[in-house]
Amino acid sequence: MKKISILSIVAFSLVFSLQSCGPNYIYTKEYTIQNNTWCYRDSLTFDVPIEDEKAKYTFSLLLSHGNDFPNENVYVTLATKSPDGTRASKQVSLELADKTGQWRNTSCQALVPVIENATFSKAGKYSITVAQNNRRDSLEMIEKIGLKVEKLQNN
Repeated sequence: MKKISILSIVAFSLVFSLQSCGPNYIYTKEYTIQNNTWCYRDSLTFDVPIEDEKAKYTFSLLLSHGNDFPNENVYVTLATKSPDGTRASKQVSLELADKTGQWRNTSCQALVPVIENATFSKAGKYSITVAQNNRRDSLEMIEKIGLKVEKLQNN
């Protein structure tokens, strides 16, 4: 009986410690891109609830693409709308491969930080809209676009 109790405690401790090691994502959402073609008109909106305005956050875009995707990077426009209606936008280059053409992450999927150490003046829902902004209207072989928001640990 004691062996089972000790074993249970060790197993519980191991599971609990593994859960606390990875990123603390407070938000994750993915969109599947219709016909694997991402067009200018196909902007994607993510509604992110920010509850702790004293914390810092990292926003990362997830991009899944086909095996023969020809681009080393993808340009996107990020538009943010805060709970009070304030808007901001910026263009970001998602660097998928290095200068030698080697993929930075797994071969067909990249998780790229686009906003790091973000702070917010007030809690509430923040809308992040991601739009494709390359030279071509239709960017083929894009399978999924996602957003992950990590709440950083206090230093």
